[in-house]
Amino acid sequence: MIMGALLGKRYPLKKYVNVVVITLGVALFMGGGESSAKKSEADAEKTGSMMLIGCAMLFVSLSFDGACGAYEDKIMANDHVGPFELMFNIQLGKAILAFLGLVFLNEIDYFFQMCSETGPVLLVLGLTGAAGQVFIFVTIAQFGALMCSLIGLGRKITTLVASIIIYAHPVDVEQGCGLVLAVGAMIYNFMDKGKKKKKDPADAVLQRDVEMAPVKELKPLIGQDGAPAPDDDDDEFCDAAPQPDAGPPHPPAR
Repeated sequence: MIMGALLGKRYPLKKYVNVVVITLGVALFMGGGESSAKKSEADAEKTGSMMLIGCAMLFVSLSFDGACGAYEDKIMANDHVGPFELMFNIQLGKAILAFLGLVFLNEIDYFFQMCSETGPVLLVLGLTGAAGQVFIFVTIAQFGALMCSLIGLGRKITTLVASIIIYAHPVDVEQGCGLVLAVGAMIYNFMDKGKKKKKDPADAVLQRDVEMAPVKELKPLIGQDGAPAPDDDDDEFCDAAPQPDAGPPHPPAR
């Protein structure tokens, strides 16, 4: 959401509140659990400079991930690029960069050796990855990058809840509160999205056409003060009337 806002996308206030509640719920869940006294000595070593480096790397990764989805959303909305066209061009660019890396690092022989040894695995991995990319790009095109991120977060929370139920992992009060906040905020977001879809489609199409109509097409329909413009017959009649400083009209030719 932050990267989308920086790129010029506008969100309603309730979207910001919804994302803040989800973030707070995830923070409470991750911060809960065993107390510091029960943690092992290995966990105690994961502090200081290593923790700061890890947080910085995680922040950079999340920033690029958010910027990528928001920029793809902006390209589809402003440049009228289809999801499959954008997906093809991105994968083509990745293939070119990967090929250049193999050439400069002199690993082409190793690439063919790996393909011969693990060819079926790579094929299955490529097909499943392509199927996932199709769902991601179609979701961004239809609902936006923010909704795509929320769907991905919902999948992770659903897996987490299923793991807690199946394997009977202990959950304390703090983690329970965080889980309730995150799940409740996401359910509200999806319900609000469903209410918008129930509106009259004719009104939505009319509003979209009016908002996307160029100004030059609207000017002939309204006057300067918002009053409707005269009919075409009146315009033609006014154009055909002689001007005050013009001479008498010529007689019709026979």
